[in-house]
Amino acid sequence: MSLPLRLLRRAWLLVPICALGFLVWTNASRIRDVGHISDSPDWSVDPLKPDDKSPTGYAGGERRMIVPGHDNYAYQRIAQTQQMFALGQLRVRHVDYENAPIGREVIAPSPYRWWLGLVSLCDSALTGKSIGLSVEHAALYADPLFAALLLLATAIFVAWRFGGFSAAMVSAGFVALYPFAGSFLPGEPDDFTLMLAGSLWSVLTLLAGVRATSQASARRWFWIAGVVAGLGFWAGLTSELFILGGIVLGALLAALIARGDPARAGAARPYQSLPWRQWGLGAGATVLAAYLIDYFPARIGPGLEIVNPLVALALAALGELLGFATDLVAGSPAAVDSALADGPGGNGLRRFALPGLSAAVVAGVSIAIALRPHRMIFEMDPVANRLTNLGEAGVVADGFAAWVSRDGLAGAAAATCLPLLLCLPALAWIVYRGTDRPFRALLALALGPVAAALALSLFQIHWWNTLDGVLLALLAGLTAEVPGAPSSRLTRWLSAGLAAFVLFPGVLQLIPPRSADGRPALSQVDLQGIIERDLAHWIAKHSDAPGAVVLASPSLTITLCYHGGLAGLGTLNWENLDGIKGSIRIAAATEPEEALALTKGRKVKYIVIPSWDMFLDKLASTGLGLAPNSREGIERSFVGGMLAQIQLPTWIELVPYRLPPELGDRWVMIFKVVDEQDPAAALSRTAEYFVEMGYVDRAGVIAQRLRRYPASVAALVARAQVEKARNDNRAFSGLFKTLLFFIARGDDKALPFDRRVSLAITLVQGGRADLAGAQVRRCMDEVDEARLRSLSTASLFFLQKLGKAFDCGIADPRLHALALDLLPPDLRSQI
Repeated sequence: MSLPLRLLRRAWLLVPICALGFLVWTNASRIRDVGHISDSPDWSVDPLKPDDKSPTGYAGGERRMIVPGHDNYAYQRIAQTQQMFALGQLRVRHVDYENAPIGREVIAPSPYRWWLGLVSLCDSALTGKSIGLSVEHAALYADPLFAALLLLATAIFVAWRFGGFSAAMVSAGFVALYPFAGSFLPGEPDDFTLMLAGSLWSVLTLLAGVRATSQASARRWFWIAGVVAGLGFWAGLTSELFILGGIVLGALLAALIARGDPARAGAARPYQSLPWRQWGLGAGATVLAAYLIDYFPARIGPGLEIVNPLVALALAALGELLGFATDLVAGSPAAVDSALADGPGGNGLRRFALPGLSAAVVAGVSIAIALRPHRMIFEMDPVANRLTNLGEAGVVADGFAAWVSRDGLAGAAAATCLPLLLCLPALAWIVYRGTDRPFRALLALALGPVAAALALSLFQIHWWNTLDGVLLALLAGLTAEVPGAPSSRLTRWLSAGLAAFVLFPGVLQLIPPRSADGRPALSQVDLQGIIERDLAHWIAKHSDAPGAVVLASPSLTITLCYHGGLAGLGTLNWENLDGIKGSIRIAAATEPEEALALTKGRKVKYIVIPSWDMFLDKLASTGLGLAPNSREGIERSFVGGMLAQIQLPTWIELVPYRLPPELGDRWVMIFKVVDEQDPAAALSRTAEYFVEMGYVDRAGVIAQRLRRYPASVAALVARAQVEKARNDNRAFSGLFKTLLFFIARGDDKALPFDRRVSLAITLVQGGRADLAGAQVRRCMDEVDEARLRSLSTASLFFLQKLGKAFDCGIADPRLHALALDLLPPDLRSQI
């Protein structure tokens, strides 16, 4: 063969190389974007301090990296991998940061944590960072590196078993299929990538078995395909179950094609049974091994959400049943004669015994899975309705029809749907009787998983990622170099043209957008992540003890726990059903006493409600039995009534937390669970909260309620501060005179520490520096850590300013350092 011809035959190698280059280029850009967003500074606290002894690499168990797209599962994979190293656990089976105070069980499979851990160990060895820091850093590279390795492995395998042209087509599809190629993103480590790999290779290895030239080779490949399917079940049992349904559908369709093939009856081309028994044994053995490695003996029960011996038995039985069923459908003479035999010994009955037993096992396990307890948590899981995290906030819709009716068949929708055109030539070759049977059977088997994934994609758009994975396997089969496959030069050019047509729109969706200065424009989701990180760090710093328990929406709970080292209750993990029930009970409580008992029982310290995430209202509606978005009746609940309408019980205190003005009209309300307060003092703190936050009108409403306590110094101080904020000097003077009378009478002696600080501030505002100095000196004598943490940011700032003015600062160096540390950097610089 001449050199030019040999080079031409190797030209397909350029496509995987270019595909790998495109993968590296796009992910390098996205890694820079994640770094740019994560480098955004906090405004209320100082930068995190590294601590090699901390599980996270930062002091206090806090974290820095902002996961793109607010991917809550990615946050958890990072946290659990860090816990794996910190506690020396190969299998993480319990976490403390959810379902506080007892934590929750972790049933998620371990392979992805092991992969992220392996990348982290390499990162730590190369950079010298602590393993906690390396886990967060490795999260940037784990999925892109996995995608690169998967691309290379797939290209090599397809070239080996299906031919170079097929490898070129599959490599191009791997990096251009949308949304599949957008599933391996930097900074979003998630075991969904392992599920996609399992879906793709479960079908690819089966197709390799179908094209095998001998029964021995076919048995070997079907056994390997079973092992791969078992690994897919380990990565994600639910996802692989639907792929399995598609494989069964494809197998029956392939057998039906064999039945109608006129060449089947010819002596030169007898029907060859596919070795489904070997497939079932390989899958069952792998699932059993995975169960023993990952769960035994800690979890002995069957647990149908994970790999277990019952699923292993069902897979082995399915292989036996599928082999028998496909032989019957195909009309295999041996199968038919054996099944209908009436000869000596009842061969027919014996032939039916094993398939009948297998059918009973498969049916029993299937019924058990179908009838498992319904979990309402799945109805609230946003992942099922999210196509991808690429773009401003990804594509989110309640089903394909809702998505298309909202956005139309253009842009992302067109890029998603166009690859389905690859099914048309496959169907054409199947229908065309001139195509040889092995090639038709191969395409039929590949189309089964495509049909199953497509059906699910119409209900939950996240399944389009899995659909793309099995479409890649179909593309490999469609362009394979197998006997009976169309292999003319024209056919290949047509295949390449069709692939380019359906893949090009996906490439446009996958190229990272850039702003004019080359930096990524911050999306609303990015801004939300920046705010929630600062909020988590602020709560962690101001809390009396590490690991404070917060009640928030499920999504916010995850980020507060991740960034701040805090603990929470309800998240949308299916293992955390108790935590979400606890959140619902508190949110929907109709009496203050009930809410107090529930929050104390859960050791809740903070309740956090941001303007961009009002999911606690939905939890309250659920607990009251109302429609999810109903506002009527929600005012009876703790969240929708007492908190939303600021009818606060005396054991709840509002804590000021301000966002920078450039973030627009967003707001965060933080409610702190405290010991029972004097009613006048509690209302005075609420009034001063609204003054500090700049909500003067709402402060005025609270001031009117404070009129009920005319003899309370705390109430007079708060009312005076409200009038000062209103610039009503006349009203302020009247209240100030009354306040001086009560001070002269000694009524200020029993004031709580924070009320005394407010009194000192008010006295300075009224021009009585002499009296203010006495109050400040008394505060400095009484100050301790708990009292410092009880002050709002404004009170703490003015206390230190007044201490400096009256030359009576905090004497204890440790407390002095803490007082400065609790202030935002911009205020600290003014002292």
